[in-house]
Amino acid sequence: MFAHNFASFQSNHISPAPIYLPWLDDEQSEHEAVIEDVLEPGKEWRVRYKASFWKACATKAGLQFSPKDVVQVVGRQNLTLVIQGL
Repeated sequence: MFAHNFASFQSNHISPAPIYLPWLDDEQSEHEAVIEDVLEPGKEWRVRYKASFWKACATKAGLQFSPKDVVQVVGRQNLTLVIQGL
């Protein structure tokens, strides 16, 4: 029974929408991150944000960021930050 319920959960599971962070309305400069590495071009990066390293994805598909680019953090999806260009 558990295996059947688990299989139906997996087939119906939709990835969650990005979490809106209301504190981002305060100061834009406090929510800037720096691209440290490109993990998957146009799709996934490693960023430094508030003295920690995070995986990040962009708000739009196909955006290109290079190491040392400064981006804005606009949300979070689980343990991945959602970023956009400045």
